Amino acid sequence: GDATTVGGVLNLGASVTSGMTTTYSVDPSSSATCTVDNHGNVAATNAGTCVITVTQSGNNKWKSTTSQRSVHVTQTSQTISVTSQTPTSVVVGDTYTPSATSTSKLAVAVSVSGSCTMSSGVITFNGVGTCTISYDQAGNNKYLAASTLTETVSVGQLSQVITVSAPSTVTVGDTLTLDATSSAGASYPVAATLDATSTGCSLTS
Repeated sequence: GDATTVGGVLNLGASVTSGMTTTYSVDPSSSATCTVDNHGNVAATNAGTCVITVTQSGNNKWKSTTSQRSVHVTQTSQTISVTSQTPTSVVVGDTYTPSATSTSKLAVAVSVSGSCTMSSGVITFNGVGTCTISYDQAGNNKYLAASTLTETVSVGQLSQVITVSAPSTVTVGDTLTLDATSSAGASYPVAATLDATSTGCSLTS
């Protein structure tokens, strides 16, 4: 039988042996599936079966005649595109707001797994490892579900800087207390050790 996809237009090309003009109408059972014009062009609006009635009313020579044609209407495929700039690598604590569109213009759902969480549309990278971002569109009566689009982001550790406050020169017998801090904050104490090449000094905790 005849077939098309949602959004497609199919011409039935019906004719009668009398050569007289035919008229076209959509069967009431198909009103949500398609429309048809006076030239037999069927426009598919939703998935399903479209039934078209073709009529020739006849005249004083020809009897009237009616026939029906069925058109199978299937959903249209769709694809997803990411419209935001996905980071290739991030560090713990960074955030990213993803966005994507589909060819159907339907909303795209975003979900995450791995070293990240998502809240109110914002992804937070909260652990070292890999964050997987998935984009989905489930479709409807016009569009098939889109293939899932997946991206991965590598999440690395934060860099830190140690600052030491100490005199550059001392005399024999002097003692000094090293004041060392990390840019990571007080929760990350700095440990001091003597280099193996050191002479003339000792270190106590």
